[in-house]
Amino acid sequence: MGTKWILTLITVFLALSSNAQNAETYFNQASQYYANAKDNMAKRTLDDGLNKFPNDPKLTALSEKIEEDKEKEEKQEQEEQEQQNQDQQNQDQQEQEQDQEQQQKDSEEQQQQDDQEQKEGEQEQQEPQEGEESDEPKEDQPMPSPSEKLEEMNLSEEKAKMILEAMRNSEVQYLQQMKKKATKKADSKKPDW
Repeated sequence: MGTKWILTLITVFLALSSNAQNAETYFNQASQYYANAKDNMAKRTLDDGLNKFPNDPKLTALSEKIEEDKEKEEKQEQEEQEQQNQDQQNQDQQEQEQDQEQQQKDSEEQQQQDDQEQKEGEQEQQEPQEGEESDEPKEDQPMPSPSEKLEEMNLSEEKAKMILEAMRNSEVQYLQQMKKKATKKADSKKPDW
């Protein structure tokens, strides 16, 4: 009976040491994969090891460490993506503000140009050149007021203002388009005619 007991004890000991060695083998292999940045292979090896040895503390700890690192990496990627999105939004907003400033500047320049042309036109009307007849009505005819001229054309003052505003906006758009066309580079493959 003593020999049976010793044989049983040796068999149990060998089985325990065999299990420990196999769990250790999974741990070592997974550790090598992890050290070489092969996280997927390390995770697969650990999963296999944990299926066979679910209570092994080394396998469990390494598996948790890999999961933590994966979560940190995903969080960092998400933060980087959010930062890129924020940077893109800021850049888009700056470009939009610059476009608005340019449009306002163009509009102001156009208004100044319109005012200048109007002043020049008024001066030309007031000073007829020699040998030309004046467009001004003769002294015996009174000059019609702007509201009388609008009534002649069947236009209200508001409608006239709307028409002038629309014309000015169209002119601003046209000038902007001309500037954009002028800034485009000519295709070197095509003739410049």
